[in-house]
Amino acid sequence: MLLKDGGGGSPWYSDMVSFKADTPSGQQTFMVSRDGVQTLIKGLQDAYDKLQELYDQSYSLREVGPPGGDPYSGQAANTIKHVAGDDPGGYGWANKQAQQALKNTIANLQASASGYQNAEDANRQKFGGIQS
Repeated sequence: MLLKDGGGGSPWYSDMVSFKADTPSGQQTFMVSRDGVQTLIKGLQDAYDKLQELYDQSYSLREVGPPGGDPYSGQAANTIKHVAGDDPGGYGWANKQAQQALKNTIANLQASASGYQNAEDANRQKFGGIQS
């Protein structure tokens, strides 16, 4: 557990929660104040919900037809369908990857916050039930 001022001039932060987040470059460690955990979780959940909404809207692009009977219109429609789709590199695929990263990050943040709370509760009991 990190302390706000650990003595000796070292910067410590007892009110911070450390958690792992999935990013495009791999898992990264971040910190958030314990007071900000629920706000961050809500923001991440809102982002997840918006991604799901956009994913659902992308189905209209997957069903686009050619605007004309010429071969170029057909090729353009097929390209749009492919780019909007769930194959690797397509919008649907990228969106689902981002949704999963948000779900993982939310779960990691909740687990870290719970771990900090459990440690704090154990310390209170150990030291006579002192309330903060």
